[in-house]
Amino acid sequence: MPDVGRNDRSKQALWNAEGGILWRFIQLGWAEVGGLFLFVAIVGCIENTEVESGLDRSYFRCSVQPVLDESCGFLACHGDVVRPLRVYARNRLRLDADPTDLNESLSEEELDANFTSAAAFADEFLLSQKPLDEDADGRYHQGRERYGYGDVFLSENERGHQILRGWLEGRTSHDDCVYEGSEP
Repeated sequence: MPDVGRNDRSKQALWNAEGGILWRFIQLGWAEVGGLFLFVAIVGCIENTEVESGLDRSYFRCSVQPVLDESCGFLACHGDVVRPLRVYARNRLRLDADPTDLNESLSEEELDANFTSAAAFADEFLLSQKPLDEDADGRYHQGRERYGYGDVFLSENERGHQILRGWLEGRTSHDDCVYEGSEP
């Protein structure tokens, strides 16, 4: 048997020993587990409804989505399902696309998921402040150091920043606007 270090033994004890996390989870009845998941789902829906209520879906689809595609949706950045702000985009992260269909238009489900993901960053204008350079009163953005290219927007006057900010401030668009990424 290989020698297991002290930290590894502690982790094993947490999961395997009677009274550990896994053991406690197993001891929960189905009612408790179901109740916990129901509670989390209800709270999540309530919070999303409040955040999304003032944001225009048409403006998002036709103006914000193209900015996210161009500036944020790279696989190494926000085109990754583990990122808090996750962006589905053509030829990048897709919800259920076959590798041969990556260039297809985004599905309504993908656009809705992007809307919900972006809307979660509406508080304190984080969606527009994080990609804005700190020298222009933006917020810290890890991508600046991680990839060495600087922030996405160097000033508040850049078109992409103004679009994001406008959406967060309540700008709207006609329902019949056409998302520029919708045609193959």
